[in-house]
Amino acid sequence: MRVLTSFLVVIGALAFAATQASAVDITECGQEVPPLQVGNLVGDLDCSDPNQFVGDAVELDRAATLNLNGFSLIGPEGSYRQGVDCRSRCRVNGPGAIVGFYEGVTGGSRVEVSDVNITGARRYGIVAQFPIVKRCTISEVRGAGIGGRIGPRGIHGRVRVIDSSIIDNIGDGIIARRLMLRNVIVSGNAEHGCTSGHGLRPPVLRARDSTIVGNGIDCPPDKNGCCDIKNYKRRMLRNTVIGSEWRGGECIEF
Repeated sequence: MRVLTSFLVVIGALAFAATQASAVDITECGQEVPPLQVGNLVGDLDCSDPNQFVGDAVELDRAATLNLNGFSLIGPEGSYRQGVDCRSRCRVNGPGAIVGFYEGVTGGSRVEVSDVNITGARRYGIVAQFPIVKRCTISEVRGAGIGGRIGPRGIHGRVRVIDSSIIDNIGDGIIARRLMLRNVIVSGNAEHGCTSGHGLRPPVLRARDSTIVGNGIDCPPDKNGCCDIKNYKRRMLRNTVIGSEWRGGECIEF
């Protein structure tokens, strides 16, 4: 038993050392974090000049993690550079902020973003096929705060948002075919609060302890009216307040 215990202790120590050695300090724009490794932002990183780096501000390879450590990642206006580009199954951990960029955090499949303030993105604050958003505030995005990216079968992805505020965006709050909210505020967005994208399955909205009100405050003419929710055929709501819904070509107030 002592031999086995000693062996397990040694294995644990080696695993811990390997984890420690895998950390990458993020000190320059355009750095990449290798698969399964952790990138640590060590100070505010100003990537507002798109000519100073190649690619996106931080690129996460498969299952990599970025820790913002209380700092800000600042991007260029009017460019197509991403703040954090995740190849697949990545994590972005705060506290911290991502300001500007074309998209704040983008991922091809699953990406989890926690404790981050994202503001001023040109297209999406966060977009992936399956984004999971926890304890974030997303605001002043020109396109949509959060988007479920279209998958290989042409279906908009699932979006899960927990303990977050999606507020005061210039476009929609959230675009998702299948949307799960828990303790979320979606308010003050210029177009729809929550709207479904394209897909084969009926769009589903599950919301618990959430508030979706006061959206559609600056709806463009081509939208023919903007509401708090639109196109969700199935709705499962628990302790959730919704101000209006798109029905029959108009917004119906509750």
